[in-house]
Amino acid sequence: RSGYLWIATSDGLARYDGIGFRLWRAEQGLRDNFVWAVHADARNRIWIATMTGLAMLDVDRKQVRYYDRANTPGMGDDIIWTVTSTPDGAIWFGTPFGGLHRMDADGKVTRFMPREGDPRSLPDAEVGQLLVAPDGTLWVGTKGGVARWTGRGFERMPAHALASPLVN
Repeated sequence: RSGYLWIATSDGLARYDGIGFRLWRAEQGLRDNFVWAVHADARNRIWIATMTGLAMLDVDRKQVRYYDRANTPGMGDDIIWTVTSTPDGAIWFGTPFGGLHRMDADGKVTRFMPREGDPRSLPDAEVGQLLVAPDGTLWVGTKGGVARWTGRGFERMPAHALASPLVN
């Protein structure tokens, strides 16, 4: 949004401004230095997927707020693999064991898990990829296939559409 390139690394969060880097590590407020993914939302907040929860760096880049199972009802896992936002302002994040989560503007978290026999549910609890298409559609990549969020449930891609259902 301000011309910065945000980079998730195993040694913290990096921001490149075209000339140099600024790093955020445990010393600057992160709980740990292993960052799986990073996302800048429409409000210019930076969302950080870590091994110990979901972190949000405020717009002034001074404070980090953490969301984890201890302080956020509805979270199914503290390890966050991926994070994005949709045009409605919701923050979506995926975990290796706890499924997909949607955080509303008020901080309420809704958790989505696969349900046996329900083709409108998430294909798998291991969510490794999230992508918002130009039309605002959320696509979810799991270890059991790909699905599209319809606003009420998930529409799974047919099994034959991919060479493998495993999406990393």
